[in-house]
Amino acid sequence: MSDDAPRIRAWQQGNDEAGSAVVRALFPRVVRFFRGKVPDHEVQDLTQQTFVELTGSLPNVDPERDLAPWVFTIARRQLMRRHRHQQRHPEAPLLVSAAAPGATPSKVVRTREIKEILADALGRLSLDQRLCLELRYWEKLSIEGIAQVLEVNGSAAKMRLLRARQALRAQLEGLGLSATLAVTTLAELTGSSDD
Repeated sequence: MSDDAPRIRAWQQGNDEAGSAVVRALFPRVVRFFRGKVPDHEVQDLTQQTFVELTGSLPNVDPERDLAPWVFTIARRQLMRRHRHQQRHPEAPLLVSAAAPGATPSKVVRTREIKEILADALGRLSLDQRLCLELRYWEKLSIEGIAQVLEVNGSAAKMRLLRARQALRAQLEGLGLSATLAVTTLAELTGSSDD
């Protein structure tokens, strides 16, 4: 059962105060999701569009399930629409940098140099790979939650996450981090010593 289940039910029954509480809790996470992927001036618009779409889909939300995967699915769709728009209109650049400074947990990097290398390495990954890593390690979604956001099955999500970690490791090593330091950095990111 979701911790927010009573608020979500109340919101579904028209309690705007409960809805505001749910949005306030998720808003910073959605902003962080978009940061570094689109120009700063578009972050708020995409975030608001995500919550407008959430409000429209509210009758379909299961209050007993964690709402974050549902919201990140909507956010991912917004991002993909933005990405398709950018491909049709190249004057609207899509950023490839990692999460904004300060969004990276301090345990991920010990020094500013490693932080910059990690951001650079993440920026070199495909959007799908970055999303997998960010959803897992910054947003703390389960494999099932990631699968829901990416609209794939659990096995596919697990495989994508594995490949994303492998790609990140290769990028870290390619940017001059020793294999040992790359493994250490990934272990800190993932909370384990295995890939």
